[in-house]
Amino acid sequence: MASAAAVRRDRKGHLSGAGERIPEGAFEIGAVGLQTVDRERVAPVLQSLQHRVTGARRATVIVPMRWLRAHLLELEDPPRKRAELDEVMRWRLKKLLPVRPGELRLDLVRLGRSNGVTRFLCLTGLERAFAALEETFSDAGVQPALITPAPFALAMRRTGGEPLGLVVDLGPGMLTVLLEEEGETRLLRTKPLPPTDELWPIVHRELRMSLVYIREQLGVGDVLATVIATGGGIAREPLEAWLQQEEGVRAAGDASAEIEDLAGIDRSLLAPLVGLVNGGR
Repeated sequence: MASAAAVRRDRKGHLSGAGERIPEGAFEIGAVGLQTVDRERVAPVLQSLQHRVTGARRATVIVPMRWLRAHLLELEDPPRKRAELDEVMRWRLKKLLPVRPGELRLDLVRLGRSNGVTRFLCLTGLERAFAALEETFSDAGVQPALITPAPFALAMRRTGGEPLGLVVDLGPGMLTVLLEEEGETRLLRTKPLPPTDELWPIVHRELRMSLVYIREQLGVGDVLATVIATGGGIAREPLEAWLQQEEGVRAAGDASAEIEDLAGIDRSLLAPLVGLVNGGR
């Protein structure tokens, strides 16, 4: 069963939060992420959370990574006009996703230029599904200012001004490995995970491959401050053991104390929420 949580920081810096279960069948997930939203099931939960935390009218919404598809794309001469850039990206995505490009919502982030190419982070999802999600929040009196995947919010949890950090986010059906340096995405690796008893061998293999790429292809030799997160009932202990045993990675500072203060809310929901409201402090 899915869950939702809301966190708010007041003017004095104090956190308040609330969590609640979402009825079964509220969301349908397909080949390109979120497919449908049952507004009648979801809106009452959002209304309850909004009331319990006295939330703002505008909010940032954090969603599971498997609700979206993400790609790092390179263009030699990207168009200056956004409409033309979108068309080029849709043409590229036509080869990667099993839907018509016109059905997609695009969110593009320019990552900089090097070696004659400009890199973009491209997040995509079905337009009709995310429009329905926004309408559901509207039913609850909330306007989404931004919809972002959980790993990017988790990246904000690093403390102490660390310039380089790794996020490992493991939820039902999806593993995400995200490397950020000075606020720029260097690596984004997503791995759909089929239901299987062999989950951890697959995860460990993907982590090994990611670290080899980071060291050998990206030339990163520093120790990586790492945030780990699991959700959907997946045990956290195997990732913690990997973090302790793997050379070249260490646990990053996080907001554990603040998370513990918000008792009764699933930690997997709170971690990215607290990272976001802290703004990476």
